[in-house]
Amino acid sequence: MRICLQFYFRKTLVAGVEHIPTKGPVLFLSNHPNSFLEACIIACFQPRELHFLVRGDMFEKKWLKPILELTHQIPIFRMKDGFEKLKQNKSTFSRSFEILHEGKCILMFPEASTMYVPYMRPLQKGAARLACGTVEEFNTPNLNVICCGIHFTGAPYWRKEMILEFSNPIEINQYLQSKGNEEKLSYLTQKFSQTLQAKCISFQTDEDRIHQDHLVELELSQSEINSSKSQNLEIIEQIRTTISNYREKKYGSDFASILADYHQDYRNTREVNSYHAAQNLTLKYMLFLTSAFLAVPAIICYWLWFWMIKKWAKKAIKHIEFYAPVRIVISAFAHLIFSILIFILLLEFVPLSYSILILVVLQVSLYFSVKATDIWKEIRWHVHTPTKYQKSKGRTAFELLKRRV
Repeated sequence: MRICLQFYFRKTLVAGVEHIPTKGPVLFLSNHPNSFLEACIIACFQPRELHFLVRGDMFEKKWLKPILELTHQIPIFRMKDGFEKLKQNKSTFSRSFEILHEGKCILMFPEASTMYVPYMRPLQKGAARLACGTVEEFNTPNLNVICCGIHFTGAPYWRKEMILEFSNPIEINQYLQSKGNEEKLSYLTQKFSQTLQAKCISFQTDEDRIHQDHLVELELSQSEINSSKSQNLEIIEQIRTTISNYREKKYGSDFASILADYHQDYRNTREVNSYHAAQNLTLKYMLFLTSAFLAVPAIICYWLWFWMIKKWAKKAIKHIEFYAPVRIVISAFAHLIFSILIFILLLEFVPLSYSILILVVLQVSLYFSVKATDIWKEIRWHVHTPTKYQKSKGRTAFELLKRRV
């Protein structure tokens, strides 16, 4: 799944993994813009095994229930599920207390619903209840809470960027002394909200989201010149500074000129003069043609299926929050099944060793198909971007996504 996510996203920037305790109970809290995509990402890009609190109505689907149980999902019910179902949360919390007391980890989404918006929504008190209840029920001495901020520059679009940042651990016991029950819940909820907000790259509204996301893309592409995992946190801080600077300028001048200036600055960091600029662009065209040529076998064998899945997802998925995760998961299973079928078919005509070799070549070809996409995107940035984004001025990202999905 980690490989699938790295194929779907052009760049995955992860920071703060070193803050996660290697042992002991941890309650992970995350913002929740894209259904179960956040759960997949956090499970894949940090070392601890997770249990997940998920919508209780998902367990009503008989074919899905065994899969949910196998992957450590725990049902939690909401007010709209009905009062009778809401009573079942008592057993859910009891089970969660036990899991944390055993030194395991739980991932929870304290916004209590998923919504594709560029900002964090108010947190519910469920996370605070779970943290307090574990300490009070079992006297658990070392419960830590870690907030996970996730940002997508366009999750419904293939080959965009994903940023994941983990906070420092919040030691629950030190926050529970000398406070009443409700006061504890409110205090902890506020603490979680402040910590999570600090780790999210938030835009205040959907307005101009596409422009600000483009600034994030440019910052990430600029960081590719010379970056390592140790620099990821610095890159994220630079992105926040860039967005802050944009907001300050936004009210005093036209966005199109700001973006054009910023884009030119981005170009200047990569190209010293016109000769190097032309040379750089020529090299990109050569790399694109080479990658496209090496991608031909994968395009023939796989891309028709991926294209069909994309078309089906656009028509079948009604809510934008589910588009990216469903598309990723179905594409992953389709790739696995189709690769097995190709391998079986090859065995009918060539020896085993050649069949394995051809299958490996197909996977390498698939990699080059992705690289060709990325290089073409770089070329478009060099040639078309200022005009393209000036034309999109005034549209919100949500309107653009609705049109496409």
